[in-house]
Amino acid sequence: MDQPSLPSRTSTSDPPVQTQGPIPLFDAHLRVLSDSYLSFFQERKRIEEIYVESLTKLHRKIKSVDQYLDDRDLSTTRSAWSEVRDNVERG
Repeated sequence: MDQPSLPSRTSTSDPPVQTQGPIPLFDAHLRVLSDSYLSFFQERKRIEEIYVESLTKLHRKIKSVDQYLDDRDLSTTRSAWSEVRDNVERG
């Protein structure tokens, strides 16, 4: 007495077959990393590079003007300003 076989049922909570296994799971995690964390840090790096480049240009410009003024006046204020300005080079 053979019984007819019933079609197998799958639960709606079971993940689809294509997302099971280590490779699809790794790909899904990689997408999450790329779409959120990595894109944030890549954009932040780009913005910070522009900031550093702009700050360096400003420093060069101000330093050339200051060299002219330092030759004429070497007060305590000018010395303090030179320290503040040169911190850009050290930072």
